[in-house]
Amino acid sequence: KPRFLWHRAKEWIKRVKSEGAVPLLEPDNCPNGWASPPGDIFMVRGPEYFSTRIKIPGGEYLLKPLGFDWIKGSVKILEILNNPKNYIRKALEDEFPTGDKPFVWAFNLQV
Repeated sequence: KPRFLWHRAKEWIKRVKSEGAVPLLEPDNCPNGWASPPGDIFMVRGPEYFSTRIKIPGGEYLLKPLGFDWIKGSVKILEILNNPKNYIRKALEDEFPTGDKPFVWAFNLQV
């Protein structure tokens, strides 16, 4: 038995990608947004790398991004998804109020 309904997850993912302060755009034209380029444009060490020293296209991602957001603050920001105002957390709670929820990993890069 699946932990949650995959068709609901796909709808939720589509909605989250279309929301937020920074829009999802096509990789070829995203000056004011974010994009997820195909994995094949990244060259990685393949299984024969140590003998051939030849890198191969990366292929499919293991984890795919849902969104990108700018958050400005004067202090270090921790535990982004624990903030009830976070739009990804709100969408997750709205779509899956009880029971199992899909795995979501927030990558927090601060400068």
